[in-house]
Amino acid sequence: MSVSYVEVGTEGERVDKRDYLTNWEQTIQSAVNNDPALQKIRDGDFLTETEETELVRRLNTPRYYFNEENLRRAYRNYNGSLIDFIRAALGILKLKSHEELLEENFRAWLVSHSFALAQAQYLSLLKNRGIAKGQLTIDDLFLPPLSVLNAAGLGIELFGEQGLRDIFDELNRSVFAVDATGTEG
Repeated sequence: MSVSYVEVGTEGERVDKRDYLTNWEQTIQSAVNNDPALQKIRDGDFLTETEETELVRRLNTPRYYFNEENLRRAYRNYNGSLIDFIRAALGILKLKSHEELLEENFRAWLVSHSFALAQAQYLSLLKNRGIAKGQLTIDDLFLPPLSVLNAAGLGIELFGEQGLRDIFDELNRSVFAVDATGTEG
């Protein structure tokens, strides 16, 4: 289940994600013509450390609480930076969702291994469960819809019991274990 709000401020006030993002985008779009730091970002220039620190301070006020953590939750993008979110608000960058990032991680992981076609197809079948839950467990193989497809038996046939456990461990560690910063957990 997806959370539809962002907690902001010291008291943890809940703001609807859509309202938060709408307010964010309107704030950035209306300020870009008068803010040199935002203009530099729009123009593809890099900010100095001082400019970025000052911009972070201006955006993360008690009025808005626009910061990387809140924006990551609102956009469901766990590795975006404040600059990325500004570029997205200006229509310069399309952010990928957490699910899209996991999908890319899975494809890259799959390509980096030399699986037979049947093994790759089997793992692709399991991928959506891992993306939805954030991990894969052996127990998942015994629950519908995977149980209906005899996923446990097929997995053991393709990889062996220990091989299947090892693959689940590796997938959980290198594909699905992405925390709020976009790094492996």
